[in-house]
Amino acid sequence: MLLAASLIAHQRDVVAAKAGVPIINISFAKVYAKLQPLYEMTEMGRDLFSDEALAIYAQRILEDLSISALIKKRPGRSCPRTLRQPVKNWPKTKNPTSRILKKTITITNP
Repeated sequence: MLLAASLIAHQRDVVAAKAGVPIINISFAKVYAKLQPLYEMTEMGRDLFSDEALAIYAQRILEDLSISALIKKRPGRSCPRTLRQPVKNWPKTKNPTSRILKKTITITNP
């Protein structure tokens, strides 16, 4: 898994350089989703495609990722961020004063 994560991180770096943006703006999940079929195709169909065809296909995927894997800037907040009020140091209830309600329901035939 570490090897796979490092390969995807390398591809994110390549896509970021191609798009001219920092690597933090490239989605790991989108790069993974696009590259997984490419890796499977190159492994399973190695004898079906020429090296030139695979290189062209990989280049097309990288070009697509430089557009589709960009993380878009979020719009500003509609409400400002605030902190919750701190919890008060009220004394804790040790003996609850509520009582359990017991109710009996009788069903009769009319």
